[in-house]
Amino acid sequence: MICKKYRLFFTFFLITMALSATSQVFNKLLPLPLIVRRGCTIFIYFPFILCIFWRMAFDLRRFSREQTVVMYYIFGLYCVALLVYRRFLGMEVLESAYYLIVLFGSIALGLQIKDHHLRLTERELYCNLVAILIYMIMYRIVWAVLFHDTDAPININLTSGSVALLSPLILRYFEKKEKVEYVKGITLFCLSTIIIISTGSRSIFILYIFMFFILYFYYFRFRNVFFRISSAICITIAISYFLAVFDVGDIQYALARESNISFLSKIADIFLYEEKNNYKFENLYVNQYNQEETPVEVTQSLSSSALQIGYSDSMREDLMHLGIEQIKKNPWIGTGDILYYYQISEDYGTEQSSHNFIIESIICFGIIGLCLLGVFFFFWLKTYFFFSGISLQWLFMFLSMIFYFSFGFVQPIVYNELICPLFVLVIVYYSMQVKRHKFGRVEK
Repeated sequence: MICKKYRLFFTFFLITMALSATSQVFNKLLPLPLIVRRGCTIFIYFPFILCIFWRMAFDLRRFSREQTVVMYYIFGLYCVALLVYRRFLGMEVLESAYYLIVLFGSIALGLQIKDHHLRLTERELYCNLVAILIYMIMYRIVWAVLFHDTDAPININLTSGSVALLSPLILRYFEKKEKVEYVKGITLFCLSTIIIISTGSRSIFILYIFMFFILYFYYFRFRNVFFRISSAICITIAISYFLAVFDVGDIQYALARESNISFLSKIADIFLYEEKNNYKFENLYVNQYNQEETPVEVTQSLSSSALQIGYSDSMREDLMHLGIEQIKKNPWIGTGDILYYYQISEDYGTEQSSHNFIIESIICFGIIGLCLLGVFFFFWLKTYFFFSGISLQWLFMFLSMIFYFSFGFVQPIVYNELICPLFVLVIVYYSMQVKRHKFGRVEK
């Protein structure tokens, strides 16, 4: 019975395990045979393929004429034809296929839940999402405690991005009167915020603060909830300060990194770090387009964060340039070469995408496909929005969309195996709440 109720969580758990097994970090600790890693790769995409065929079987019986379903198949036929065409010409197919399987599988899952074919109530979907949130928090904590390393098999941007996307669900605990629920809310809020500060990128941190800033003031008219959230924020700030003072984990580095983008870096130096002399670091990273080495003058306490920001920004700029070069080769239908080799240093290179979902989309299926995708997303989101006045659930949906697509401008997460289905599930859950409030239905 528990397995049936939490089937989405268990599926997500198995996908994360398969992703971990195929990662370079895990294979350094425990090398796996090639056949095992390929089997894990197949398992990662199997649930998405299953959702696609499940949706197709349902639509073939029903012959739906909904705008969303019609655009789903128009865009799908275009993508299939594009992959066949590229295969015939000997072009890259596999990279685009991975992206499309995740996208269409996630959308199919959302449509099946919306049409009540998965038989999940609003309460059960909420429990699955909270279980995923707790699991992603524990994944980061357990890995850091056991291995004393911030590099986990699943990229830290994916784990912290998942936590940030799901974290607004925590506010539901503050709406309840029971003290136990209040304690749960404070605990999850503190852990989520600390995870995002210590392991997330600057973009996640800024978007997370932006989301909670708006939601925080929305709750101002509900005084009891507002004061509970305020107390949780104060406790989180106190714990973060305590961890920074005693140099626990990477919290000092993380706070320096986040505050380095503003005048707060001076305050961080005064209150969190010992007084140290200034000296110069040479940033050995060579920008591929400027072809010059840039010295970075930083204080010792902020050296790591400054260098990390320098590496990250310069690398992202170069990756976007490489993506634009790919687009120029075939802008209308794309090339399919989403991943390309990038030389980070003289001794190390890696395959990376452009870290921008617009560029990735045009490379994947061209300008024509991007226009079709835009029309499809418009109709898809239209099915979940009920414009009956601004409500908290409507605001949750809107902020989730801002987080997802804004984060996608600087990280390759829009077609990711973890973030994409989570975004769909979050939108479906909030839409179920909006529908219940609009039509006065209460699901047990």
